[in-house]
Amino acid sequence: MGRELTPLTESGALTALAVALAVISTAMPILGGFFLLAWPVPIAVLSCRHGLRWALLACLTSGILLTFMISPLGAAGIVLAYGPVGLALGHGFRQGWSAARTFALGVVGGTLGQAACVGLLLALGGISPFALTLAEMHEVVEQTLALQRASGVPEGEIAALREQMDAGLEFFSQMAPVLFFLMALIFVTAGYIFTANLLRRMGTEVPMFPAFREWRLPQGFGYLFGFAMVGIYWGGTREIPLLFQISVAGELIALLAGAVQGFSLMSCVMEHFKLTRTWRIVFYVLVAINGLFLQILALTGLFDMFFDYRRRFGRRE
Repeated sequence: MGRELTPLTESGALTALAVALAVISTAMPILGGFFLLAWPVPIAVLSCRHGLRWALLACLTSGILLTFMISPLGAAGIVLAYGPVGLALGHGFRQGWSAARTFALGVVGGTLGQAACVGLLLALGGISPFALTLAEMHEVVEQTLALQRASGVPEGEIAALREQMDAGLEFFSQMAPVLFFLMALIFVTAGYIFTANLLRRMGTEVPMFPAFREWRLPQGFGYLFGFAMVGIYWGGTREIPLLFQISVAGELIALLAGAVQGFSLMSCVMEHFKLTRTWRIVFYVLVAINGLFLQILALTGLFDMFFDYRRRFGRRE
């Protein structure tokens, strides 16, 4: 029977794993993102098994080692962006919280981590990643229009194309704050799945999410959508750009939550009618690729948060 690893030994091994994942991600530009998705896992395991103190020490040690192996800015970016996700998930698992509460804490930690990365870039060099992205996109637009002009496309069509592209860039700039939330959502989803499976293999019981057809999101997303609609109206009619931009971001987050709830409701209905997996995939794809159907589904999901159509549906059975 083998001895149980001490916190110091396990911390050293998991810190080495975190450093290795970060180094591999920089050496493989295309596939590196997949390795970074797993970076919070060693931190989460350490936080769950031995507490936040050891996990924070592992983050600090990883950052110091990566400073010499990659760069100071790259090391700080990795630790700030992914460290809070691992700390939050591990703390939730250690406290025995429900899957939803642990996941929500992870999203908060991930969002704060993304904001800290952007704040670091702004503090060090006044560089905004969103500004750089928009500048690159504007350059692509100009190159595309120049290519169209050289191909003999009439100026009227080029002007219409420019108007469409400018509208798309403006929409992207308005939803830039939502990227914090979306990126955190991706990191936390991957981190939760990887960490939960690893901890279960190590003999640690962790809460798992219920079946997708049973998912019910908080009603707060419905209230967020309502306040966002009011904010968009006031921000647009009173010409308050900040209020308008914040409201657009809130609307997108609420609609995303509504879409998740809508797909969950859709899954419940298809389960009731015992549709085969093939037909379920077909319906999922048809809704996902159709903008109108997706909006209707998202609004239905928002209403379902308040009226619980699944319960009403069950009563009729």
